[in-house]
Amino acid sequence: MSLLIHLDEALIFTTAFNFPNYTYKPKSHGIGTPFSLHFFGYAKVWVKQRYTPGDFGFEEPVTLTIKLKKGQWYATNVHTEP
Repeated sequence: MSLLIHLDEALIFTTAFNFPNYTYKPKSHGIGTPFSLHFFGYAKVWVKQRYTPGDFGFEEPVTLTIKLKKGQWYATNVHTEP
């Protein structure tokens, strides 16, 4: 779950780059329940994130492929659909 939170903050930061007066509001950010399929050392995760601060907002599905390396999970492929 912490991987998704860091990923979402990075995605929101890139959106904020286009809006110079933008400030991130953590209370407006939500992550749905992840659905994951685990394989041998790999996992595929589907989750929805939404951000609705009031003046604009979005909800998008996020698909992650993650790999187990040295006891830690690392995202190797991330795809969002706006």
